[in-house]
Amino acid sequence: ELLDQLAAPHPSVDVLGLKGTVGAHVAAELLRSTQQTGLIVVPDEVDAEQWTTDLQFFLGDTMTVLQLPRFESTTLSHLGSERRTVMKLHGTLSTVIWAEQPVVLVATASALQRKVMPRTAFDEATQLLNTQMEIDRDDFARSLTDAGYLAVPAVEDPGTFALRGAVLDLFPAGSTHPFRIELWGDEIESMRPFSASSQRCTSS
Repeated sequence: ELLDQLAAPHPSVDVLGLKGTVGAHVAAELLRSTQQTGLIVVPDEVDAEQWTTDLQFFLGDTMTVLQLPRFESTTLSHLGSERRTVMKLHGTLSTVIWAEQPVVLVATASALQRKVMPRTAFDEATQLLNTQMEIDRDDFARSLTDAGYLAVPAVEDPGTFALRGAVLDLFPAGSTHPFRIELWGDEIESMRPFSASSQRCTSS
């Protein structure tokens, strides 16, 4: 259901016989001209990685290019053993939904067959945090666990969190870096990005 928005009617253009990076170049120009979210379907993961790299090169900062992650299994019963992939999927879908600029999603046909939660459930499980807002620390930690996040001693990977007194370290699924959230009682006093490797804040 989250991918249904990519199937909205758009102008159709048939192009044949393009090889190498030429195909990505042509697709990039078409995407740039429409400035709409696009979906590129490719045969396999090797092509998906190459198209993602090439499209981002040709599009530059004008559009965000994402690759839909592939799972080893198409059944929901194997989600537990692929937690990192699930977090990458959630991060990708979050970007598609809330990106401020058009997004291009590159995926294999098999990756598109993967079942995902309904958009309403996804929105309900999403929480936006801001400084000066109030949260219940323990309830929030439980909501993270319910959403598939893993409690760890030190946050290093997406989809993990660490709670130490009035400090909550959190690595959101769709983020490139974790955040350190400092609480004053139930109020969020500050939120700062930090380095997963050094565990030190990178800015104030």
